Amino acid sequence: MKITKNQVDLNQGDDHRGRAFGYVSGDEGGFFFTWMPTLEEALNSIKEDGQDGDGGLDESDVREFLAGCLPETLRGQALSY
Repeated sequence: MKITKNQVDLNQGDDHRGRAFGYVSGDEGGFFFTWMPTLEEALNSIKEDGQDGDGGLDESDVREFLAGCLPETLRGQALSY
């Protein structure tokens, strides 16, 4: 499944540690990611939605998409590379 920017919520909320997280949605499921100090850490934080499943998305496709998408955002421009 091709991922588009319309499927990404860059700021879905904050986790229990106060870190912002986002969500990449597929068909009734998807993947969470946490905004971290580096792009690599943010990409390593990608986790399948434990309640709704992967939504038909492949984690490697989500990782590849976010690797290109996050640096283009205002928050992403502050990440270390």
